[in-house]
Amino acid sequence: MDASRGVSIVDYKLEKQFVKSMAYHFNISPSGPRAAAAIYAENPQTIVGFTDTKFNEKIDSAVLLGTPRRLDRALDKVAEILSTSPAILKIVVLLTAGKETADPLTISNIAKKFRQLGTQNFFVSIGHQPVKEKEKLKIITRNIFEVNSSGNLPSMAMPLAKKIHERSGK
Repeated sequence: MDASRGVSIVDYKLEKQFVKSMAYHFNISPSGPRAAAAIYAENPQTIVGFTDTKFNEKIDSAVLLGTPRRLDRALDKVAEILSTSPAILKIVVLLTAGKETADPLTISNIAKKFRQLGTQNFFVSIGHQPVKEKEKLKIITRNIFEVNSSGNLPSMAMPLAKKIHERSGK
């Protein structure tokens, strides 16, 4: 989840709703498919590990970091989290709400890590600011979904979950 400086408290709550709804649509549970979650800004943090059982509670308690957005560090954190997962199918859903300063070379190196991990990547671009970032993200995926505003985010969870199911084959 994007927890950077450019995200308002209201928008962050909408991100949380979206993530919890996506988890619901993917049937995330202690006995079923597993999920992990991280928040990012300048220094990303894992907030839900694959073995955690209180997914929604941990999402609800995630804090807004309010520091500059570093998408490269977020993606590196995701690669670190996924490198410990024995899961066969690894799906990454990244939310981004604005401009960021990542070097395309760094993004390219992270894309290599993702290929080695066998991830299927889906990025959700919120609002109109991340337009330039889409070109950087295309190094990692062509699955970029645009949501006009964070207010539309919760209602997009089910349609996006369906598209991810279709595109991932699971």
